[in-house]
Order: sequence, then structure tokens, then C-alpha cells
Amino acid sequence: MDEAEEFRCRRDRALRVWRKEVERLGELAKMPQPDAEDLENQKRAITEARRLYDSMNEEYLNHIHGLKMERPHVSGRLVH
Repeated sequence: MDEAEEFRCRRDRALRVWRKEVERLGELAKMPQPDAEDLENQKRAITEARRLYDSMNEEYLNHIHGLKMERPHVSGRLVH
């Protein structure tokens, strides 16, 4: 696995964790008498998961941007 793919995989894992945390909140909210503390804890878990996803996404995009910047310049012609 090349480095760009590794960055993408880490970002994708973080996205799956974030989605799972959101699903858990939905499950808690469907309960007849959801515990307020459980709901708050889950909201914090979602915030942390989102923060991790944002960080992983930024790393991935910075890496991809860096790869594009490192390409050698080809005289004004388009290469297909």
C-alpha cells in the first residue's frame, strides 16, 4: 500500500467511526426514556470522532496536495 492510500484508509476508518457514533446517538434517542447522561456522553463521543475525522481528512488532503506540488513541470502542454 502506498503512502497516499494509507492516508486515505486512515481517513476512511475515522469516517466509519464517526458514522457509528452518530448511529449510536440515534439508537439512544429512540429509547422511550433515554438517560440524559448517556446522551451527553454520546454527543461528546460524536464530537471527538468528528475531530479525528477532520484531522485525518486534513492530513490526507495535505498529502495529496503535496504529491501534486512535487510533480515535475511539463512545458505548457497537456499530457494525456
